[in-house]
Amino acid sequence: MKEALSQFNYYCPVTWKNTKDLVKGTHDPELCVFYENTFYYFYGEAEKHMFLDNPQRFVNNIIFSSEKGIPLRLKPHKASEIVS
Repeated sequence: MKEALSQFNYYCPVTWKNTKDLVKGTHDPELCVFYENTFYYFYGEAEKHMFLDNPQRFVNNIIFSSEKGIPLRLKPHKASEIVS
């Protein structure tokens, strides 16, 4: 299943497209959509329905083209090591 994750991983594509915020989607199977052989996870029902209304809006023309483009979130102790 991990091989079939979208380029957003577990982040909500709707929230990213609308607000440019990386919000972790829930792992609830009810809030997951399998679209074009790829799994997309969503923050909530509203985001899932928005995606289903027009999936092309959220899968085309995204800013990052691969997993490398998603910013990493570092734990505070790692961030302080990097800064120092």
